[in-house]
Amino acid sequence: MSAVAQAPTTTLAKSTAVTQGLDFPTETRPHVELSVKDVQRSVVFYQALFNRPPVEVGEGFARFNPYNPAVDFVLREDSAATRRDGHMGIQLKTTADIARYKQRVEAKGFSAQLEEAETACCFSVANKAWIDDPDGNQWEIFVVTGEATSEIRCGPTCACEAGGCN
Repeated sequence: MSAVAQAPTTTLAKSTAVTQGLDFPTETRPHVELSVKDVQRSVVFYQALFNRPPVEVGEGFARFNPYNPAVDFVLREDSAATRRDGHMGIQLKTTADIARYKQRVEAKGFSAQLEEAETACCFSVANKAWIDDPDGNQWEIFVVTGEATSEIRCGPTCACEAGGCN
């Protein structure tokens, strides 16, 4: 009979003490880790997108902790990184906010691939700018200007129908 190696197990001790985690401005915040081909180039893009520098940079990685939107966002360098299916987005409150995002990103040499005004799509009407990161991952920067009770498709001139928001 051969012995089978088992992975060591870790058990968290039960405690009644409350452990305080890192402070951030919301009750929860998502954690996103994204593989990128060139972490230095991606840092330039995400610093402009989030309007703040990374909080940690190391060999082949960077971590951002923006407050608005509150997210723990990690970039990991991987030469095999590819564009992801679908897209990510940041919903804003005013169309003027979209212009500020675009200006920051364009100042770093990136550009909006498509802009949409009062576009009916995906259960809402919105103003949008679509910006690609260095690996081709799409970011939808948008303001919802109206709601719809059913899914509305916007047609071939918008990003969703052109293959952007799968």
